[in-house]
Amino acid sequence: MSSSSQMTEDTLPNQSGRVFFVTGGATHLTENFLLNIAALSPEHIFFTDRDTALADGLVRKIDKIYPNTKITLLVCDMLNPSLDEVEAAATKFCQLSNRLDVLVLNDGPLDVPPPTDWQNRVGYDIRLQDANFNQWLLIKLLLPTLLVTAKNNHVRIVASASLDDRIWSKDTDINSRIDFSPLTIGALDANGQPTSTPGTEVLSAPNKLTSVLYMRALSKLYPSITSISVHPGRLKQVKLHADGVAYRTCVEQESMEWAYLDEGAVPYTQLWAALIADKEDLVNGAYYPYEEQPEAVMLGAKGDGKVKEFLDYVEWYLKRWDVESRI
Repeated sequence: MSSSSQMTEDTLPNQSGRVFFVTGGATHLTENFLLNIAALSPEHIFFTDRDTALADGLVRKIDKIYPNTKITLLVCDMLNPSLDEVEAAATKFCQLSNRLDVLVLNDGPLDVPPPTDWQNRVGYDIRLQDANFNQWLLIKLLLPTLLVTAKNNHVRIVASASLDDRIWSKDTDINSRIDFSPLTIGALDANGQPTSTPGTEVLSAPNKLTSVLYMRALSKLYPSITSISVHPGRLKQVKLHADGVAYRTCVEQESMEWAYLDEGAVPYTQLWAALIADKEDLVNGAYYPYEEQPEAVMLGAKGDGKVKEFLDYVEWYLKRWDVESRI
């Protein structure tokens, strides 16, 4: 994999004619990814954000720097439990484009403590809404366009697996690392509040690993699409508590010798996966850690069993909203 210093507008491949769809909002990782691909003459860039003021600012910035690049904001709150906004965003996209070459799924909240009513509102940890239910529905709704495009093009889905390297190793059984029970509603007291609240790490870890399960499932169901998960590297971010108090968290990657990515740093793991790596060099359904020469990490037989458990879990939820979730 090329280093960030080697990735420039002149060295990255031209993206003429290609259409991108990127989730994650207009900050940090997603913003940097959008700025990099905007320089490569894509046909159209679509991205989601619930903060229209922030997103509109990014659109104006790209319009000024790259006036010939078409970019469209799809207003969508990936934490909305009704799923309506995801459906509306996907519908608008399909009205504006008949092809989709690259879908990049950046996850939402990381080490964010759950609000006091975190389960009482919707019956599960809010992390599941962004990292699982809404992203899975979005994939379902975009899948027809992805499959049509894949008939004559190399189509990729790249999912960010932000915390995997803190809890994943090639020698670790994934079955012991993913437990959905803390994420769903448990025992309630007389006031309808949960009797106990799992710790932040307990909640974050399985949600980040589910990106690996998503991509593995897609690779089996739709082998014409390259579906992989990647670690984006150390990223310093500003996150908000439920009460609006800002605090800092970082995504750890122990093998890196340098400190944190700056706000303007090149997200070159994602760029490598989405733009640079040849199809024959990518293992469909694999997870790629943050390394100079990333090697594919695959689930074993036990891990593949976890994929089915996870899909059944997501389908159970989506059926509550009358969504046909098997894609």
